[in-house]
Amino acid sequence: MSTTLVRNGVTIDDGFAEAFPMKATRIVITAHTPEWARHAAASATGFATSVIACGCEAGIERELGAHETPDGRPGIAVLLFAMSGKELAKQLERRVGQCVLTCPTTAVYAGIDDGEAVALGKNLRFFGDGWQISKMIAGKRYWRVPVMDGEFVCEDVFGFLRKVKDRKGHGVYVDPPFPGPGDKYAHKFSEGQHRQLAWRQTTRHDSNV
Repeated sequence: MSTTLVRNGVTIDDGFAEAFPMKATRIVITAHTPEWARHAAASATGFATSVIACGCEAGIERELGAHETPDGRPGIAVLLFAMSGKELAKQLERRVGQCVLTCPTTAVYAGIDDGEAVALGKNLRFFGDGWQISKMIAGKRYWRVPVMDGEFVCEDVFGFLRKVKDRKGHGVYVDPPFPGPGDKYAHKFSEGQHRQLAWRQTTRHDSNV
C-alpha cells in the first residue's frame, strides 16, 4: 500500500516510477547570430518528448557565449538520448541533416569528447555532391559542405555516452520535490536556490554571472 508524502505543500504519491538505460550525446550548434542558433536548436529538438514514438528524447541544455564555442560564434548546447546507440546515431544524423544543415549560417560540433565515436560529418558531407572539403584542425577532422547560403561546417565524429561518469566539477541535479535528502546526496539546495537555478535555466543572462 502506497504512502502519501507532502513536501513544500506538494503531495507526492509514493507509488510508481521507472527509469531506463539510455545512450546520450551532446552537440554544439553555432550560427552567425544567437537567433539563428536558437532556430536550428529548436527545430532539431522538436518532436522529441519521448523515445516511445519520437525515436529519441532531446532538449536544449543552454545558450553558449562566443567564448564557449569552437568557432567563436554564438551557440546552443543540445542533449539527445535514445534507447540504443544505433537509434541515437540515426536520430542525430536525421535531425542535424534536416534541421540544422538547412538553417542559414550554422555549424555543428561535438559537445563531448568521451564515449563511442559515431560518424556524423562523415555521412552528412555527401549533401555537398562532391564539392565538400575536409580540414584537419588540432587532430580533429571537420567537413565544409556548400549550401545555398554559404557553407555548413560539421565535425567528422561525435561521442556517445553509455553512462554518466563521475567527473570533478560536475554533478547530477534532481528537480524538487523529492522524498528526502537521502544519504547519497553530496549537496543540499534550499527552496530559494532551486528557484534561482530554475530562473538561470530559463532566462537569458550573462554566462559569466
